[in-house]
Amino acid sequence: IENENFTLLSSDGSIKVESNGFLYLRNAYIRPLDPSSRWSINALEGSNIDINGGYLGYLSQLSVENGNSLKMDGTLIRYGEGGLDIISTNFTIDSCQFSQINGFAVSLDDSTGTIRGSGFSDNTRGINVDYLEGALTIDDCTFTENSWGIFVFRSNQTSSSIIVRDSTFGDNGIAPIWMSDANVTLYNTEIDPSKIDVETIGNSASLFYTLTVNVVNEKGDNERFNIEVKLGGSATGVTSNDNIGPWSIQLKTYTVYKNGVDRSRETAYITISYLHSTGSEEIWSYISDSFVLDSRTTMTYNGYKAPFTTPDFQSVLLADEDEGLRDGPVDISTWFDDLGTDGGNLTFEVATLNEEIQPVLVGTTLSLDLKKDFNGVGELLITVTDPHGKKLEVTVTVNVLPTNDRPWITNARIISLNGEDEIPRSGDTLLAVWEWHDIDDKDTEPQRKYIHWFLNGTYIKRYGGADIDNLTTVPDVKAGEVWSYKVWPMDFESINFNIYGDPVMSSVVIIQNIGPRWTSNLTFETRTPTTDMDIIVTPGTYDDPDSSVVTFHYQWEVRKGERYVPLGAPDSPLLDHRFTRKNQDIRVKAWVSDGTSNSGIRMASFQIRNSPPVLLSAELSPKVLDEFDDVIYVINAQTYDADGDSVRLYYSWIVGNNSIAANNEIPQLSRSQGGWSYLGNNIIEVTITPFDSDNIPGKELKLIAQFIPTDTDGDGKPNDLDGDGKNDAEDDDDDDGDHFLDEWELLLGSDPLNPLDRPLDTDDDGIPDGSPGNPYNWMDTDDDNDGIPDSEDTYPKNGALPGDFDHDGIGDDRDNDIDGDNVVNRNDYDPWNPNVQHAPKEPSDIWGILIFIFILIILVALIAAGYLVYTGKFALPSAGPPGIAEEGAEAIFEEEEEGKASREKEEEMDLEELESMSVCSVCGELVSLDETRCPNCGAVFEELEEMEEDYEEIEFEEDE
Repeated sequence: IENENFTLLSSDGSIKVESNGFLYLRNAYIRPLDPSSRWSINALEGSNIDINGGYLGYLSQLSVENGNSLKMDGTLIRYGEGGLDIISTNFTIDSCQFSQINGFAVSLDDSTGTIRGSGFSDNTRGINVDYLEGALTIDDCTFTENSWGIFVFRSNQTSSSIIVRDSTFGDNGIAPIWMSDANVTLYNTEIDPSKIDVETIGNSASLFYTLTVNVVNEKGDNERFNIEVKLGGSATGVTSNDNIGPWSIQLKTYTVYKNGVDRSRETAYITISYLHSTGSEEIWSYISDSFVLDSRTTMTYNGYKAPFTTPDFQSVLLADEDEGLRDGPVDISTWFDDLGTDGGNLTFEVATLNEEIQPVLVGTTLSLDLKKDFNGVGELLITVTDPHGKKLEVTVTVNVLPTNDRPWITNARIISLNGEDEIPRSGDTLLAVWEWHDIDDKDTEPQRKYIHWFLNGTYIKRYGGADIDNLTTVPDVKAGEVWSYKVWPMDFESINFNIYGDPVMSSVVIIQNIGPRWTSNLTFETRTPTTDMDIIVTPGTYDDPDSSVVTFHYQWEVRKGERYVPLGAPDSPLLDHRFTRKNQDIRVKAWVSDGTSNSGIRMASFQIRNSPPVLLSAELSPKVLDEFDDVIYVINAQTYDADGDSVRLYYSWIVGNNSIAANNEIPQLSRSQGGWSYLGNNIIEVTITPFDSDNIPGKELKLIAQFIPTDTDGDGKPNDLDGDGKNDAEDDDDDDGDHFLDEWELLLGSDPLNPLDRPLDTDDDGIPDGSPGNPYNWMDTDDDNDGIPDSEDTYPKNGALPGDFDHDGIGDDRDNDIDGDNVVNRNDYDPWNPNVQHAPKEPSDIWGILIFIFILIILVALIAAGYLVYTGKFALPSAGPPGIAEEGAEAIFEEEEEGKASREKEEEMDLEELESMSVCSVCGELVSLDETRCPNCGAVFEELEEMEEDYEEIEFEEDE
């Protein structure tokens, strides 16, 4: 069927190919009329199926079983319940598309063949393989959005081979490849190894990728190279030599095992070597790289060639001694070239292989700096580098030809010819000496000399009447003169041709005098000073025939290990103790200088000893003790140790003549330890001895305290002389001097040591007020000095208040019977006179009585009449004032009754308040009976019950 478009009208239609039959479809488009219908192609045994192009839509299944062959090329199969079902049939599928098939796009059962260039998308399974004994090759296919891309099981036979090449696996929902009892090999396939599902132990998916390597030079031409490739940590790899152009190899970089338990990944390591230089010897370059192959990879490496020499290269250069290159500087850039543009971008370095020949390269211009007087053969090493770092190294020979050399002089100096040393002194003969040199072996220094002498900077030919020009000696020089010379080096050729070397000026020498000399040694006080002592040395005697003015010099040194080093102390015969430390070895060097020269050195050595500690100060607290001090302390102890040692203090206490504590480290003494008293042992002494950490004692310090009893009033009598806490006969009986005896104050509760705290003395007569009953004969019997004894005075503390007229113990202001005549005051006509109780009798006034009774009767009658009118029992004439309503009368009555009750209540309240009050017997103020002390004057109430009984007898009459 060719170029036909079929629409199947019936549902479940099919195309059937009989046994050994064939079906050829060329660009045929077949689909059912109803998209919900399905149709199928069934090919029986021995059949041949060849489908090229076209479209098979909504296919239920294309089944080939035991067929001869199945070929499909460029065909689209979509929207089916199934795709190809190939059973025991060889097949070839090229460039086909299988999509949206609700089942297997291609199902293979014991069939072998090739699927190439085809796409599988949105299917349940792209390719389903069940029981494969032959080979299945999947090449350049794509698998996307399938549930499973490839589903393989029961294909682990020896003859089974499933190979996937150059294919791409996109997002396939469950797994791109699912394997059970099968192995799969993938080449250059894009797939996520972590998503491959291997279900059975012993099976795996192996991923191979092609690595292609090439090496090119600067011009892009292929270079010949050797290569070695290793995978992972393998000790051996694949080696290929003498390759030109791209070289390829397939490498297994992933292996996936059961359930992803081991998804190994191998790293490829490559090493490339190529010949980059063929100068004087073959030079190889090496390239190393490593990476993980996740896809087909092509690596192109740059095999840059090194520069090379040109025909202009000069391997030998000629030079003249002390001159340089015979033909002058040379441009070495013309000697070298390189491939491509590298030839114009070369850099050059020139190094010497002989120190006598130093190359000087400015840009590309080479010159030589020759060591003076050198001749012979040397070599230069020239390194040429291209922009890629490739280097060419060549050696150039330099032949330095000899010439005649001038001699030269070094170390020109002046020494003393006849002195004790080389330093010239007054009266010596000067000798010019130097070191003569000539590079030419045949030359020696002639006896003739060409020399000029200078005195104080001026050239002279004669000195002391003798010709000294061209002589090496000057006799009988004087102190203070300054001499030098200039000499021209000569060899035998110089004598003949006046060819001299460069003149040399000698060092300057000042003629010294004869220095001072010691005639005795240094002297000093001790060789073992302590750290707090200054060291003083006295210089010995000396002799100086040239000078009477000399200076003594001193250098102080300390021993460090096996040698002495300067201390940094001043140039002085005195070494301050601050420069020394204990156990140091100190040395002094001394010499005498006359300003021109020095004497020899005299030395003295010292061993520094430990200094004892010093107690600078301390105090006793308190310095004066009284009966209230139980402990005496040593405070503010200040110590110093010149050696920096720690200092501890020991205390020895003496009280009176008794030693209490010796060498005690506790800086205090208690009364229980010291046992001091006023009558004896009243002096306490402590001796403090400092000790340093070397247990060296220092100077003692004695402190003294005195025990003086307290004399509060300063009258010369101690409060408690013997300290027993009692007022004995010898004690002060008035400690605070307030004129009240301590005995009185202690009994009356005031402070006998405070002159401001005194007993109560109301009348200020110097005698304290008496207490109730006056139990002591020294108490004041009339506290307020009003002439009334306290025992009879109602107000014994206030002379201005009343007394007790009848001496009954009740003050007159409270006494209801002041004159004591047994008639209460209110009934007593004269309460101040016990002899008068009643008023004198007078004549009766009967008329007055009768008039009073008559008025009383009239008042009663008026009241009664008003009552009758008010109650209505008696009516007044109608012309009178209007009557009052009954309810108005009741209101008036109620108001009157309420007013009366209010007045009675106020009177009762006044009565109750007065009944609860009393009068202070001292100041006369009204005081509540609940008070026990007068808030006005502070007097204490002692007879409250009697006061209450008196007030109960007072009667108040209601005011009409």
